Amino acid sequence: MPRLFGPRLLAAVALLSVALKAHGAQLRTPGTPLIIADGGSSCALPVNTLEAYQTAIDDGADFVTVTVAGTRDGEFIVRPSLTLGSNTNIGSLRQFNDVRRTVQLGAGRKAWGYFVSDMLLSEVQQLWATQSFPERDQSLDNKYRVPTLKQVLELVHSSNAAGKNVGVFVQILDPAYHNAANLASYTQVLAALLSSGFQDKSDFAKRVRIQSYDLKVLGSVAEQMDTLGLDPRPSLVWMIHCSKTKVSNEQLQAWSKIGGAIAPEKELLESLTFAEECGKLISPPCWKTGRFCTGKLSAPLTSSKTAKPSDLLNRAHAAGLDVYPFTFRNEGRFMAVDFTSDMQQELNYFAGPRGMGVDGIYTDCTRTTNEWLALMAASAGVSASSKVVSTASSAATAVSESATDAAASVAAAASKAASSVKAATVKTWAFGLVAGGGVFVVLTLA
Repeated sequence: MPRLFGPRLLAAVALLSVALKAHGAQLRTPGTPLIIADGGSSCALPVNTLEAYQTAIDDGADFVTVTVAGTRDGEFIVRPSLTLGSNTNIGSLRQFNDVRRTVQLGAGRKAWGYFVSDMLLSEVQQLWATQSFPERDQSLDNKYRVPTLKQVLELVHSSNAAGKNVGVFVQILDPAYHNAANLASYTQVLAALLSSGFQDKSDFAKRVRIQSYDLKVLGSVAEQMDTLGLDPRPSLVWMIHCSKTKVSNEQLQAWSKIGGAIAPEKELLESLTFAEECGKLISPPCWKTGRFCTGKLSAPLTSSKTAKPSDLLNRAHAAGLDVYPFTFRNEGRFMAVDFTSDMQQELNYFAGPRGMGVDGIYTDCTRTTNEWLALMAASAGVSASSKVVSTASSAATAVSESATDAAASVAAAASKAASSVKAATVKTWAFGLVAGGGVFVVLTLA
């Protein structure tokens, strides 16, 4: 942990983080990046489950990513890949042994496995989700079902109705494959988004993002959105794979006339060199450069932890584009060796006060991100700020009781926090109720 934060301040942050999270408040300061939960909080739970999405929303995510695959009977489910072998228990179910096959995906790519497109929705609903990463907690395997797109969108809408403020990044997995099989198209996804409750144009622009690696696909989506009377620019995100090492100014300028953001793999913003500590070099410049880390920063971290400016980031900003690198994870093998397997150090480098200045980050690990935001808020002198979310209940009496309990809980935590950070000099702190039964807390350090 950086020495900037003393133990008493860290204790205060922890107290406030726990109390505010319990009552729906999200720890944000102006200028902090958007938090995009990649498949929900999949560090803690199996990816793309309703429970992982709920946890990410409770952790304060601004958006959740929703990757869509089409079943044989034309239904949309939410999975991280076209196949089910690494993220469900399908391999243990004998009745699906004959489903496995090899598929030609285009551009010389082949894949083998249990393809979603070969399954009926009723068959997918027999499966249990599992944790995809072997180093993560496997104890929640076989407890949660595979959700449909409709179910995830319903969860987002119900969360917003309860006082949260969360949107979706939607992506069709390998759209060319789905189009060829006539199983899923962005025309259908747009229709599903609109019918789910995103009919209001301003709400759509605020809460819906559509992402793809394919510029032609995004161009087609832009045309469809124009036809529907929707402004495509705020909603379209161009994802850039780490193998695409050259992105020209002409491409960025052209994209800025269609969409509003790029999402490069984070290695495209770093300048990495090979590090023996990472193990065998596999496929530079992708994140799979080694078994234990992705490489070494070509400009080592200074004592002030100031990030080296990123050429791609600067050029994208000059073109008027936001930049959301992906994906930030707790495990050291997904980051440069310089960060010593500490995701918060990596977040500081990309998005902290002395960081690169990215506009948002994709992460599997929303609990870590929530803690980092609390540290950012405390170091800036504010422990809960512009993004304070009310906790609400359907009944007025329940709202009143909940708000009273929340106020008492948060007030006690704030009082303890104030005592804990006297060494840092507490200037003011206050708590109160906002309309609808929500709670706000402000802790200002001199």
